[in-house]
Amino acid sequence: MLSTKEKVELLNSMEIVETDSDGETLIYVLVDYNEENLEKLAQIVPNLEQYLKDFGDVDNDKSAIEISMAAWEYTKAKWYQGGKFHLEKPVVKVKHQVTNYTRLKSELATNENKDWCFCQVKKSAEKYGLILNEEDFKRFFKLKVDGKDVDWMMHQMKAYNKTFVDTLVAYITQ
Repeated sequence: MLSTKEKVELLNSMEIVETDSDGETLIYVLVDYNEENLEKLAQIVPNLEQYLKDFGDVDNDKSAIEISMAAWEYTKAKWYQGGKFHLEKPVVKVKHQVTNYTRLKSELATNENKDWCFCQVKKSAEKYGLILNEEDFKRFFKLKVDGKDVDWMMHQMKAYNKTFVDTLVAYITQ
């Protein structure tokens, strides 16, 4: 019998052909309907035929297998990110810390409105304890200048441990 870690590794070894989510909720993860994936899935679910009927191939067209239900129901996977199931919520690593706000401010805050926007982005990052790299700080700054709700995005980033791109997708699709 496989451990839950081994089951998650088996799921993650399957090549994903399509996924869908609403920005926060994973709707489905599809892999090719082939013998190799069926053999792997059979090691995870207690009854492969029943799983395929109920979740994996509900249309019975043998075009793809939906595997997210196998992850949630038959392993202890807690999170799906970056095309992989995870036993714990992954920690987002920041590459370069913004340490020189003075230099960034002189570069970005070229008028009164941009100065205000710069201060709002900095306050929001501090409020949520985010350490942004320069690139993400500049992205948030541009969004703020364009009138976007940067505070909401930073809250999402912190609360759901999302990357800038994942947060932006959630903002766009809300």
